Amino acid sequence: MEELKYQKSSNLECEEKRNFRVHKAIEFKSGNTVDDAIPTTVFKDDDIELVFKKPGKDHGKEKKGRLLRDMTPTIYADNNPIVDGTFKEIWKHIYNLQQILDDESRIMLYRLIYKMAYMIDFELDDKNDNYIPNKAFKDDVKKIQSVLDDKKYNFNLKAFLGFLDILGWNEDYRYKNDDNRDQGRINCLLTMISVPIELKKLCNRILELKENELFDFDNLIDMCYTFSISGGLYVLSKKELIEELKLND
Repeated sequence: MEELKYQKSSNLECEEKRNFRVHKAIEFKSGNTVDDAIPTTVFKDDDIELVFKKPGKDHGKEKKGRLLRDMTPTIYADNNPIVDGTFKEIWKHIYNLQQILDDESRIMLYRLIYKMAYMIDFELDDKNDNYIPNKAFKDDVKKIQSVLDDKKYNFNLKAFLGFLDILGWNEDYRYKNDDNRDQGRINCLLTMISVPIELKKLCNRILELKENELFDFDNLIDMCYTFSISGGLYVLSKKELIEELKLND
């Protein structure tokens, strides 16, 4: 497994890529309401098309004293839109993948989403005028997809990760704050892997319980409490991320 370092925060290279995208999003054409939202394609190849529809449902709403910006991320796979990208559905997909994949492929999936959070292995593509995953990243996606295909699990991993990427892009468009570099994309995508990992550990501990042994709910309570005070975000600790994703400190 390749070396992947733990990221303390968004570094200069990551900030440049994120800011590039935020400025692009500001320039996208917009309708007046969700009903007349204007679509903008940000990536297209033979398999998928990534599209933003602007404005999104939360555009113009007030939150913590500021007006939100919002778009609707949409993916077309085989010309069919994939629009149900709620956190609930994303967590369900990742949790299911955790159960299907072998340990090596499961950790590889975690690491791909971790890389996406910090835009590691993303390079500027002149054709799409956008930062997209490089060949090494795409090769890892193909390896995991091959495992899923062998197990006859009908799932388009490329489309799913593409959606997570533009979801993170929209989170930066909505929330990015230079005083808190992890706000937006990073905390959003780390939450996407942290919750399924925590639930998997929870289930494993339950299965390992001995007769009459009381279950320790501390981790679950900590996760619920964090959600309640953070607006729906939950990120594993440095120690846990290093352990679960096999990162280098």
